[in-house]
Amino acid sequence: MTKITKYLSACELILLVIGSILANIIPSVESNSLAAAVGRDILRYAPIGVCLAVPLAFRQYFTRTDVSKLLPLLYLIPLSVILVANILSVKSVIITTNIFLIVCAILLIGIIRPKTTPTIQLSTFKFRRIYYFFFIYFAAIAISFLWTDNKNEAFILLRRSLLWIAMPLAFSTFTLDNKQWQLLACTFFNAALIYAVINIVCWQYNVHTLQLSYADFFIPHKHAVANRQCWEFVYSWSTYDHPSYNAWTLCTALICGITILKNNKHSFILRAQVFLFTALDILIFVITQSRIGIIMIIALALLSIYLFLPTRKTIRLAYLLFLALITAVATVFYVNFRNDFSIDPARQKLFADALAHIKAQPISGVGLGDMPDALDNHLFRNPHNQFLGDWMQSGICALISLVAMLTALTSHAVIQRKAHLLIFLAVSLAFMLIEMPFYLIKGIAIFITFTLFFIAYRNNART
Repeated sequence: MTKITKYLSACELILLVIGSILANIIPSVESNSLAAAVGRDILRYAPIGVCLAVPLAFRQYFTRTDVSKLLPLLYLIPLSVILVANILSVKSVIITTNIFLIVCAILLIGIIRPKTTPTIQLSTFKFRRIYYFFFIYFAAIAISFLWTDNKNEAFILLRRSLLWIAMPLAFSTFTLDNKQWQLLACTFFNAALIYAVINIVCWQYNVHTLQLSYADFFIPHKHAVANRQCWEFVYSWSTYDHPSYNAWTLCTALICGITILKNNKHSFILRAQVFLFTALDILIFVITQSRIGIIMIIALALLSIYLFLPTRKTIRLAYLLFLALITAVATVFYVNFRNDFSIDPARQKLFADALAHIKAQPISGVGLGDMPDALDNHLFRNPHNQFLGDWMQSGICALISLVAMLTALTSHAVIQRKAHLLIFLAVSLAFMLIEMPFYLIKGIAIFITFTLFFIAYRNNART
């Protein structure tokens, strides 16, 4: 890392801190209530977005005077903001995704095609063959619209699923070099670090204000504190407090940080940031009782160690055998010593209900949008398992296309030696076993955006 890059990285971090403080400087505190930021989403998160855009433009083009060089900012800035939006509210994800798609559409139709920037001309539209698996998955989901009874719900789900078509096309309109990729990954990682710090500060503030004990949050079984869910004390400042989805996004940010560290091993500041962020993530997952968050970060840490091992095959093979042994021991421990912290009766019932419907309609499924009515559960609208959910809703073809898509992505990650993509897929697979992310716009946006983002990174070194 050059001196100017280090200085600009520090400036970026400082600006992110300032933006976060401005976004949350006026808390609303009432008796026996949690701290909550005041204002609409646009007021709360706009400072963070502004502070992201400034260092992005300044850092990438600090020494350039050619105006045409600024044109890549048309997709770099929206892409950076959409990455960060995934750790904020659902509305921010929808807004930034639409902006990003509009910008890419402009590039696609060739409205902006100056001769000095041939990299964004229509003739260089780069569509990867692996994107076809996203299209096939969308088609398998969409076709179940034909036999649904709830057309309104089906239209909503179909509109959400259009991201499987739009995002791959959007990513085909430009090419990220490794410098730009690391810049965006660093921006997202720094924003997630600030987000994690805010969560811990919010938790400490709530505990102090409500005069609670810190020990109440470290009991190894599912429980409430002061008649509230534990994650409410951490995420009360935000408009999105789902502990599992937030854990998934935080783990994704950690993958970005580790990937950057892999290419900048001698950066003490970056090492400190990664270790700090890891510690904060673990603390957040324990406090919020996010069981999948704990599982994901353990898996992430074990897989990431592999990246930093010597390249000797014997050492790496020994470590893989060690991972297999750890997995076997963990499985035995879970089966024999599980308690109410690891057992979820609500999900067990959902799985049983979903399997009953699958047994009744294994080929066609109940139809797109009919799943909530079929489950007849006033708390949950899906079975909280992506594989069971797709099979139940859209039939066996949807399940096969989902497995094919994940298999193709895994194969691409292995062949292209993209360890960051492989780790993300492993973490996402664990998440899909206890949630149905592709049922929600935020889940689809997280998976498709970061999958395409990780595919875009061209790994020139052996990992």
